[in-house]
Amino acid sequence: MARTRIGTTMLVVTAGALLSSPSSCAGGSGPSNPASAEPSAPEPGRRADQSVLGVADARECPVSVVQRASDAPVAEFTVHGLPGDTFSYRIEKVDGSVLTGTSGEFAPVQREAVFTTGVPNAEIRNVTISAHGRTGIAGTCRITSIS
Repeated sequence: MARTRIGTTMLVVTAGALLSSPSSCAGGSGPSNPASAEPSAPEPGRRADQSVLGVADARECPVSVVQRASDAPVAEFTVHGLPGDTFSYRIEKVDGSVLTGTSGEFAPVQREAVFTTGVPNAEIRNVTISAHGRTGIAGTCRITSIS
């Protein structure tokens, strides 16, 4: 299983070989995939009429797709998807500032990414996760269990 860990300064993708490249979650983006512009067959596991996130827009993110690390003192969450999916987050802090980040497009063997934001939970007002994929309906959901 491939895993991407996204922190405030580094993006690491593991898929048989270790690749790393600098990235900034504050407006940065992950690796790009030029081949993603070409049409491809639907990915197994999701129909075209199913939500990438598994819920209608603006609802609580399902644990099957987005898992929050409840024991972490900072906002950290894992997103699960299929190759070709892209996830992003938007954190609205209590002081009104906003922090964003993206997973980049999931690689052919990638199934999850971990966002480590560095933002203390006490400073968070709202977290929104957005997702789109090669197959399925794009959408957004919320993480409301930040404490």
